[in-house]
Amino acid sequence: MKLTVSRDRAGRFFVSVLVEERIEPLPPVFLRDGGAPKAVGLDLGLTALVTLDDGEKVDHPRLLKKYGVKLADLQRSLHRKERGSRNRDKARQEIELLRQLRYKCAWYGRTLVIVDRFFPSTRRCSACGVTGPKLDLSVRGWSCDGCGAVHDRDVNAARNLREEGLRLYALVASALPAGRVMPSVIKASEMPDVVLTA
Repeated sequence: MKLTVSRDRAGRFFVSVLVEERIEPLPPVFLRDGGAPKAVGLDLGLTALVTLDDGEKVDHPRLLKKYGVKLADLQRSLHRKERGSRNRDKARQEIELLRQLRYKCAWYGRTLVIVDRFFPSTRRCSACGVTGPKLDLSVRGWSCDGCGAVHDRDVNAARNLREEGLRLYALVASALPAGRVMPSVIKASEMPDVVLTA
């Protein structure tokens, strides 16, 4: 631990504490022998920051109100950047939540699976798998034409994202050479088509 005390020209004192912490990976939860995986589907949304596949919704933090204008500026800046460019990637890294999930997964030995943005998670029924028509953002709940199940838009999406994430994880896990460790991030957009359709 390192402690630094400094004083500015106005006579105010500041204390800075630097602590080195050793992060231990968590025990494995996805077993190669076919054991039941422990995974969670997350849908990032507008009405709630995150919706989990069990129906829990996490509201936007209060800090978002404080930094909402800055976040909006960053979002506009991101959309002005050329797709695939390094500048766009840098701009994307400045906007919130996925960056946090990435480094937390790397710390704890977990894998973040990012499903393709065109995957129809919202309009696919998580009960029977039927994919319905495109839904307007104002539609927060819907009924499946195939089985009649009634869905909350975000919870249904989180459940579908969990299942698709597990499918992608299993594809990568089965293709890994013996002794290799699972990566901390799997992005569907960066996987070869031959692996995705396997």
